Amino acid sequence: IGKIQRFLIEHSWERGFKFFENPEKRVDKVAVIGSGPAGLSCASELAREGFQVTVFEACPEPGGVIRYGVPPYRFDRNFLKHELDDVTAMGVEFKCNSRIEGREGAEKLLKQGYRAVFLAPGLWEAVQLKSGERDIKGLYNSVDYLVKVREDFQELIKEIQGKTVAVIGGGSVAMDCVESALKLGAKDVYLVYRRSYAQMSAEQDERLTCLNHGAHFLLLNQPVDFITDGDNSIKGLKLLRTNLGEPDESGRRRPVEIEGSEWILDIDVVIEAIGNKALEDSPAWYPNVELDKKKLIKVDTETGATSVKGIFAGGDIIRGPALVVEAVQDGKVAAKAINKYLGEYEDDMSRQNTARPSAASKGTYKEKPCYNRKVLGCYSTDLSIDFCGIKFKNPFLLSSSPVSNSAEMVARSFEVGWGGVVYKTLGSDRIHIIHPSPRMNAYHYGSKKLVGLQNVEQITDRTLKDNLLDILYLKKKYPEHIVIASLMGFSNEEWAYLAKVSEDNGADMLELNFSCPHMTVEGSGAKVGQVFHLIEKFTSTVKRVVSIPVIAKMTPNITDMTEPAIYAKRGDADAISAINTVAGISEIGLDDWVPKPNVFGVGAPSGYSGPAVKPIGLRFIAEMAACEDLRLPLSGIGGIETWIDALEYLLVGASTIQVTTGIIHYGYRIVEDMIEGLSDYMEERGVSTVKELVGKALPNLKETDHFDLERQGITQYNLDICIGCGQCYIICNDAAGQAIEWDYEKRRPKLIEDKCLSCMICSFICPVPGLITFKEMPKDWKRRQTAVMDKDLEKDLKYEPFKANT
Repeated sequence: IGKIQRFLIEHSWERGFKFFENPEKRVDKVAVIGSGPAGLSCASELAREGFQVTVFEACPEPGGVIRYGVPPYRFDRNFLKHELDDVTAMGVEFKCNSRIEGREGAEKLLKQGYRAVFLAPGLWEAVQLKSGERDIKGLYNSVDYLVKVREDFQELIKEIQGKTVAVIGGGSVAMDCVESALKLGAKDVYLVYRRSYAQMSAEQDERLTCLNHGAHFLLLNQPVDFITDGDNSIKGLKLLRTNLGEPDESGRRRPVEIEGSEWILDIDVVIEAIGNKALEDSPAWYPNVELDKKKLIKVDTETGATSVKGIFAGGDIIRGPALVVEAVQDGKVAAKAINKYLGEYEDDMSRQNTARPSAASKGTYKEKPCYNRKVLGCYSTDLSIDFCGIKFKNPFLLSSSPVSNSAEMVARSFEVGWGGVVYKTLGSDRIHIIHPSPRMNAYHYGSKKLVGLQNVEQITDRTLKDNLLDILYLKKKYPEHIVIASLMGFSNEEWAYLAKVSEDNGADMLELNFSCPHMTVEGSGAKVGQVFHLIEKFTSTVKRVVSIPVIAKMTPNITDMTEPAIYAKRGDADAISAINTVAGISEIGLDDWVPKPNVFGVGAPSGYSGPAVKPIGLRFIAEMAACEDLRLPLSGIGGIETWIDALEYLLVGASTIQVTTGIIHYGYRIVEDMIEGLSDYMEERGVSTVKELVGKALPNLKETDHFDLERQGITQYNLDICIGCGQCYIICNDAAGQAIEWDYEKRRPKLIEDKCLSCMICSFICPVPGLITFKEMPKDWKRRQTAVMDKDLEKDLKYEPFKANT
């Protein structure tokens, strides 16, 4: 994708194509500190919205690490020049040789009229192997070395050519140092790293490139000192061999030095690429901004906001040395947040300076919204929701299913925006789970793919220990995301054990699986969900041993779900989730007569999901939400693929939404559309929080005897957009009220109004959206009674009207 994008950009430059039009200018000024990837990204995004952006850069030219820290063979300066020209053309001002320093330098900019400041100064001080004397010939740090590679390549050849070079480190910067030393003509280049190959933070292709070009990887060796000769030149590197111990804070196994394993590597040049850190005086620029123990700036990961109002940050200064693409994303995230922040500021000013509308002008007053929210994803709405006393960042969750089978999968979902997960159902390992093969079958309808999905997958086939480790990892890595452990036991003791270990290992909530319709183990899943006293018993057992909320998951393979849900409530359940898959048969093989999925000649009724089951899910959620005896929070599941599907579940009473088949069809990315769509809908409707939507449709949902039968209507046709296909004529005569005549000359339908049943079938099959609509008729309008074919037959009819026995 990156190569395609670069080609398109360069091609557009050759054609003279302009990406962006200059926007209408706004009065707000924003300061960006640093012109590296994060700073340029933030500056260009803000400039596109019309802000007056000034970039302060300490170096003589803009570009940051791209200009001064990336070797020339990896990044063409002409490309950077074009990028900078585009940014400048949008109105961004660059002030080079302008280092922001001194006490409260960043906050002083706010006092000088800048409405916001984005800190992206990078990490320009190298971490050293040892403190003390640095005036050693042949010793370089990665920062100075890579600047020299870009600025003074020919001079550096004299210092490296024919020499034996050691590069200390295992990250991307170390790989750049290794490859550039080889290009400078080094005799041998050793990469010295204290961990193993698998523990390196550099990308796989970077490592392979260095190996293919002839570098030697000296692994599991810890550098401890430099050996110098009489004129203070590097002659060797003192090393200690290491073994790998337990994981450290980074998640990688910690190197442990082996006593007595000291040895010396003969060397002429050493390049320290251990890592970079913030400049020693930089924290003084922003003394009130909260820092971590490494002096990196702490930010809200969703917005890039620091602890000081109006100051945002991104790039290496918030996470340490990382990929350029991550820094670029930081800039975009912060730009969205700054746009929202300044939009809210202007709203506040508008409210202060604008009189409230009088009654006469009501409806004409409109406060200034946040600029271009749809483009920048900046909303004033709040998608967070409280569910059982726990705050979810948004209502969208992975359901307990194949899409939530491991920490690696769940982490991918969290990165793209899912608010939480109901982790794949855990078992106690007492019963070994083996999934049938194949385990799924798709139900397609015409050209529509995956209308339904039948599966015979059971609970997890992974060990309980592995799953608990995954839950521990997810809660450590993503503390703001909610992890719900789904459980299935086969006895009181197992339910209690699974509940306790899940809570002990970090689960925020539990979901009890009383609903899987195709377990191969008797006495589990939907078999329990159909025996209501067992629901109460097992729920009560779990509640006695844990302090976290417990959700009972209902089976749809019954007629009335409120009854088992009330039994779960008697067992002290905190919430109900529904529905699980509907037992069904999706397809029969016409050649072998075996229902699918065909497991070596045998099929079986099993769980059916997908868009086709949404009406069933909505009905069950609505009935439970309306049940006065239940009154528990609900989590909606079944057929959810779009934000509209999710919204419908909210409107009938669900507070959170769980998704499986939609992800199987389109991937985790669908949550981005759900978030955007729901946010846009809420803004357009003036709804501030998701909670305001929950159950909004319930007052309008009644039994059919509440219909007003006095009001009747018919269809109406916009013949100006009719294409004359005749589908409405065929369907009305074959499946409705025979209320359409056909004009063969004009190829248009003609409605016989008093025969129209207002069934609306014609509108469902019409290929032109909006052509056929409903029209209410006056109170005195009467529909013609359907005629009897032959009145002469009445004399032969054996019939007398029914008379009630009063």
